[in-house]
Amino acid sequence: MKRTSQLLFVLYLLVVLIAGMLAPNYYIITRNTISELGAQGFPNAWLMRAGFFILGSAVTAMVFALSKTKRWSFLQASALMGLLIYAGALFILGWWSDKNFFVLDHNLDSFLHEFFYRISLLFFLLSVTLNAMVVKDKNFIILSVFTFCAVLILRYLFSEFVDYQGITERMMQVVVVYWLLKLNSVPEYFFSKIENDMGKIASTLVK
Repeated sequence: MKRTSQLLFVLYLLVVLIAGMLAPNYYIITRNTISELGAQGFPNAWLMRAGFFILGSAVTAMVFALSKTKRWSFLQASALMGLLIYAGALFILGWWSDKNFFVLDHNLDSFLHEFFYRISLLFFLLSVTLNAMVVKDKNFIILSVFTFCAVLILRYLFSEFVDYQGITERMMQVVVVYWLLKLNSVPEYFFSKIENDMGKIASTLVK
């Protein structure tokens, strides 16, 4: 499962790259967003929509890989549930495409797409916080703090500098996927260092 989710994460980044390369000349990578690659009536929109499904599937597979334990606390279950809700929002983003970006009026499709995008961002940040508390690894905690701050800063830059939304959103996606890959590679997800040390001492005493 972990290997599958890793491959899917990398595949998602490749989809974002390829979809941008296949976009028409009027699509400007530095300005236009990833969602616009999957907008209604946009050439090869199916590719970016599939990308959202791929990322959602990668997160779902990772959750199942990390949840193979019977020792769940409320915090641990909440951390996994946050990731599942994040994955669910990604699936909806892939299904409920935005209105084509060169159409100026904001219809229901555009509103709902933006709404679920904000939901996905909210639950990703919540997942970063909860999983940092669960893993209890110093390096992972530092990475999580960096990821949390980087996503907020990039989201602010995304809102303030419209001409560079394409760059800031792609940078955000790289930060998000890198954190997910690091979480996916955690060897013992539900056990802190203290619990591991206690387990080693207990096994030594039994021997």
